[in-house]
Amino acid sequence: MSKLFTLIKANITDSLKINKFFKKRNSESKAPIVLIGLAGIGVFALFFLYMFLYGKILSDNGAPKGILLLAICLASLLIAMTSLTSANSYLFEPKDFDLLMSLPIDTKTIFLSKVIDFLLINYLTLLYFYLPAQIAYAIFNPTGVYYWVLSILTFFILPLIPMTVFGLISYLFSFIHIGIRVRKAIKTMFYLAFSLGIIMCSFAIDSEESEAVFFLGMLDKFKNIYYPGYIGYLGITNDIYHYLIFLGISVIPFSLFVLLVSRGYLKANKVASSNYKKTNKKEVVYKKKSKVKTLFSKEIKGYFQNPAYVGNTLIGPIISIAAVIALLTKASADFVDLGNGEIIEMGLFIPFMMILVICWVVSLTPTTSASISLEGKSMWILKNLPIDFNDVKRSKLLVNYLVTIPFVLIDFIIIVIFRKLELIEMISLILVPSIMAVVCAKLGLLFNLSKHRFDYDNPAKAVKQGIAVLFSLLASTGILILMLALILSIFIATSNKLLSYLVAIGFSIIIYIIATLLLNKRGRKLYNRIEC
Repeated sequence: MSKLFTLIKANITDSLKINKFFKKRNSESKAPIVLIGLAGIGVFALFFLYMFLYGKILSDNGAPKGILLLAICLASLLIAMTSLTSANSYLFEPKDFDLLMSLPIDTKTIFLSKVIDFLLINYLTLLYFYLPAQIAYAIFNPTGVYYWVLSILTFFILPLIPMTVFGLISYLFSFIHIGIRVRKAIKTMFYLAFSLGIIMCSFAIDSEESEAVFFLGMLDKFKNIYYPGYIGYLGITNDIYHYLIFLGISVIPFSLFVLLVSRGYLKANKVASSNYKKTNKKEVVYKKKSKVKTLFSKEIKGYFQNPAYVGNTLIGPIISIAAVIALLTKASADFVDLGNGEIIEMGLFIPFMMILVICWVVSLTPTTSASISLEGKSMWILKNLPIDFNDVKRSKLLVNYLVTIPFVLIDFIIIVIFRKLELIEMISLILVPSIMAVVCAKLGLLFNLSKHRFDYDNPAKAVKQGIAVLFSLLASTGILILMLALILSIFIATSNKLLSYLVAIGFSIIIYIIATLLLNKRGRKLYNRIEC
């Protein structure tokens, strides 16, 4: 048991970089970690705001307990998506597998430590969503000891079913004798299919109904999408029989999964390792290409072979399609009094909202914010090759353009088909999101050059836990908030749509120029300073 605790402690220390934080002597070196903490508080507050608003809508329409079902099902889907992209790299094929196997520790103990480490990561993710929902539930519903005991217990139980399902899939998949590139490509396609399935389920709800009926319909759909969550919801709301069923279908399969896989853990990793070696032994025929094409080919292959990378960066552009369709179907024609005697139709704001939504969603997590970190131990090779920084920069930016720009075009086509637009609206809808996608790609690369991370044992950590990823998210959000404030101010003050759109285009061009100058001026210096 002491060996298990030692492994768990080592995993937690490595994941959260606790030792490095306390070894930092000056406040400047601790600043990124402090900023991460402040960003965490901001994310928590944002989730609470959403849960509070949803809770109020449901409470006003006679379904105050619905917020609990919403929280359980959405939290389970969140953990499912995390497990789908990260289960294989956390539980199987770990980078430290050879080191762990050389230690005098039983294989079952090693696997159990990996499972607990993965559970703790999921709990940390779940905390930001589940706790705000519980607070919102307590505001609109009376609670007692019974509720809070089961609610806290549910927090620890929720990740078990998704982890069991996707952990077992990863385990069985590791025995398939196919090339590692094909395996990763299949996992990536599976992730995208899963994400698209969730989006399609959301469209099954009648969007022509009122907002209240829409949310009630969404809750009804969640019963079918994730029925175990509905059983848990019934159990927490004073039905102990259903809760015991929820407890059983969560804990028993998870326990059997751990017992089964711990016995075949060594064999599964050996098969995966042999697949990797066979793949690397294949003869490769090289064709002469330009430096940028060669680097771009390497980048695009590495991108699609990393399911966590694809999942973290491609889900935003995919959701942009769902957001556009939702705006088109929920577009309101209500009238709002601006307070100066002038009344405007809310439908006039729909094109503005579409521009901002597309900009925000496609620029949330640019591929460039982790592209330097993912070079890992091979970064020294890239730096010692006769390749100029501009070629490296272009290849990494091109990957992000390939991921985001096509979705901007798809969004634009959907909007043009289903909504009549003026010429300036059409120009803005295609131009502003495209420029912002380029801006956020350049800022993401600049942040990653400054705050890269090479000390990970799992690529998912570089993609999901990098400081550059957080900075990119904050920067894109801040830029769009500033753009929104500017557009609304101009429109309310002048009621001139043409001027408002021109301001949006001008603002995006100015931000593009600033981002380009920053990357060109600072990028090369930061690249040369990288220590390998």
